[in-house]
Amino acid sequence: MAKTSEFLKKLLQGLTKAQQQPSKKQWEDEVKQQGRSVSNNLKGNPELAKKHLKTWATKFQGFDWDTLKFSEETDPTKLKQKVTKFAAEVFAEARVLATDLRV
Repeated sequence: MAKTSEFLKKLLQGLTKAQQQPSKKQWEDEVKQQGRSVSNNLKGNPELAKKHLKTWATKFQGFDWDTLKFSEETDPTKLKQKVTKFAAEVFAEARVLATDLRV
C-alpha cells in the first residue's frame, strides 16, 4: 500500500501541474505512468481492487492522452477545461482511495 500511496501522491502532483498548461508531453511525463502505476498496484490488493480497480482501470482509460480524446481538442481553453474536469474526477476518487490506503 505504501507504493500505491507514493504513486497516488505523484499522480496528483502531476495532475495539478497538467491543469496549468496542458500538453501531451507533460501528461506523458507526469501523469500517465503514475496513474497506471496506481491502477496496477490496486490489482495486487484484493480488497482495494474490489472497491477501486474498475474506476481506476476503466473510467480513467489508462490515463492515455489520446484515448481520453485530449489530442482532439485544438482550442487551448477548451483543452484546459477538459483536463481540469478529468483532474477533478481523479482527485475525487483519490480522496476515497487515500482513505482506504491509510487503513
